[in-house]
Amino acid sequence: MKDDGHIFLANLSFKFLLDNNSYLSVIEDLSFNVRRGEFLCIIGPSGCGKTTLLKLICGILKIEKGNIKILWNDKENKQRITLVFQDLNLFYWMTALKNVEVVLRARNINNKESVRLAQSYLNRVKLNNYEKYYPHELSGGQRQRLAIARALATEAEIILLDEPFSNLDEKTKLNIEEDFLDLWEKQKLTVIMVTQSIQEALKMADRIVVFSERPAKIKKEFRIDLPRPRLRGIEYAEEFKKLEGEIWSIINE
Repeated sequence: MKDDGHIFLANLSFKFLLDNNSYLSVIEDLSFNVRRGEFLCIIGPSGCGKTTLLKLICGILKIEKGNIKILWNDKENKQRITLVFQDLNLFYWMTALKNVEVVLRARNINNKESVRLAQSYLNRVKLNNYEKYYPHELSGGQRQRLAIARALATEAEIILLDEPFSNLDEKTKLNIEEDFLDLWEKQKLTVIMVTQSIQEALKMADRIVVFSERPAKIKKEFRIDLPRPRLRGIEYAEEFKKLEGEIWSIINE
């Protein structure tokens, strides 16, 4: 049977070199796969290696031991993957439109077409009419939408999210989560999201992986079979509460 995997991690380990020339082990012998089109959430204690893993997957950090393989159409392809940082990494001296345009220019798209496409990506995240605003003139939720628009403009099939909604108020967070899920389903993206919120993970994920304390190992995986779309108020459902309690107990073992 044909394997529908998209991301393959095998025996991955990583250490940071400290100032005193000793090493800090962050990830140890980590192996798991992510299916094409899957929404995977990773939960674990602060400092356990979640962000480090995202940086290894997208190539910001160099793999020391083990292997990460990214496949698309049965061929290895590490080009179409993007990471949205918690601090967003926006260009604050550029307008919202220019922030998206710069990604398109990097793809060698000509000036006229890059403007048209940049506007279309802003429209997708409901930032139409904000193209001339600078990031400091946007609300926190609007800046988050801008970061997502830039990620979409890369035409990546894989989007990595590092606690993307943690700094937003609850209402804004719910709106952006719902909008992002809509984009994920329409564009058939593969998503790995790091979050500290069990409820957020349960609302968004197909599967949740719980990491141990550093160095990161998998404590348990949860397949989330709650029906989609997961409407507001699902957190009060009996099955949701049961899963939330199980995940909480695993984290606190």
